Amino acid sequence: MHSVKASGNAISGSVTVDPEDVPGTLKLDLAVEIAGIRSGDFLTDMSSRRHVDTDRHPVARFVLTRASGTPRALRIEGTIDWRGRKVPIATTATGEIEGTTARGTASFDLDMRGFDLEAPRFLFLKVQDVVHVEVEIVAG
Repeated sequence: MHSVKASGNAISGSVTVDPEDVPGTLKLDLAVEIAGIRSGDFLTDMSSRRHVDTDRHPVARFVLTRASGTPRALRIEGTIDWRGRKVPIATTATGEIEGTTARGTASFDLDMRGFDLEAPRFLFLKVQDVVHVEVEIVAG
């Protein structure tokens, strides 16, 4: 299987947290501009944007609904709202707070069928329905 890696930094929103009670006070409301995600291959990016219809569905939004654990092993649960669908996700994140800067990383598998998307077929290539997502957030 051939993997395609893509990244983007078109993320906006808010992160609020009290370092003394991270799971009890963490609030995340993040928006990702989907068309801003790039693989480095123009044709792949153009085809992907057309497939997910970024003109009609330009932004995916994540809202945290629950957090538990410690900053080093923080269980987060929330909803991704995109393409008129709300898909719940849950994962374990790691984070740290230094002064006024908070950093966090998380990864999860996301089934695109939850957003009413079927994996496209390109000639002899098959794209998987489930994509692996890695997120790194720095807020300060």
